[in-house]
Amino acid sequence: QEYLTGKTRADQVFSDRGWYGDVWVDVGQRMYTVALRHRCDVILSTSMGNTHALDVAEKEELICFALKFCPDIDGQVPTTAFAPSGYPSGMPGMLNYVAHVVENIRTIGAVFAGGFIPHVIEFRSKLGFPSLKIDGQGLLPFRIMDDIEVPTYSPYRTLLQANQPCFYAFSKALVDRPPEYQPWYFMTGS
Repeated sequence: QEYLTGKTRADQVFSDRGWYGDVWVDVGQRMYTVALRHRCDVILSTSMGNTHALDVAEKEELICFALKFCPDIDGQVPTTAFAPSGYPSGMPGMLNYVAHVVENIRTIGAVFAGGFIPHVIEFRSKLGFPSLKIDGQGLLPFRIMDDIEVPTYSPYRTLLQANQPCFYAFSKALVDRPPEYQPWYFMTGS
């Protein structure tokens, strides 16, 4: 219920902390098993499984395509064309862009607050990837936060994620192609 009433992507990510966090490693392991069994050359993924798909693609040095069913209203691709979901529509272009950046930051915060990071690290460690422990002490003479562990990504993964081809299941009849969309973002609807 909390997921369905969430106004923004960050709200929805935080509400997923229970059930989806609990099955995170199992979902990733199943995806990896299927990729190996079928000797995949390419992985196609929707938003819910994209982190797993990118992890598997990184491990097996595959290409990973994202399938998206609506414009990037979740803040993933900041654009001046429209606001992210849950934000007022009709804002000036630059405010739309800023709202996307803010929503990205809120979503990252929800990932940490929702407890997803330990699950991401656990799955990635099963694939043989290391994590990094960040000292909460920093350079200050007093402790500002607990140590945190974060996943690390290879140069291949970083490049793959930044340049991930995306197929969008909507057309220009719904919304004009945002100017920030890269050439590898395809609007496939008619």
